[in-house]
Amino acid sequence: MIKKSLIFLFVTLVLVNTLSAEILIQPMNVSVKKNIQSDFYLNISNTYNFDVYNLELNNLNGFIFPSINISAGSNVLIPFSVKTNYSFDGNLISNVKFKYLANIPEAITT
Repeated sequence: MIKKSLIFLFVTLVLVNTLSAEILIQPMNVSVKKNIQSDFYLNISNTYNFDVYNLELNNLNGFIFPSINISAGSNVLIPFSVKTNYSFDGNLISNVKFKYLANIPEAITT
C-alpha cells in the first residue's frame, strides 16, 4: 500500500511540475498618441522545458513585434512598436500562440 502511495505521489508531482510551466508576459501599461509611433519593451519568460518558436500576440492592431523565439527556462526582452489611428492608455489582452518541436517515434506502435 505504501509503495502504491509513493508511486502516486511521484506521478502527481511530475504532472504538476509539467503542467505548471507557462509563458509569462510581464503586464505593462501602453500609452500611445494617434498616428505617432511609440517604442516599448516586453519581458517574456518561458518556464517550459522546451524552446518556443514564432510566439505571436494576436488581435493587437498597430502593434509591430519581431520574430519571437525563447529558449527553455529563459527570459527575453522584446522590443516592439505601436502606431495606431487612435490614442490609447492602458492594458490590452491578447491571445498568444507559439510553435515547439516534439519528438515523434519513428516506428508506429499500437
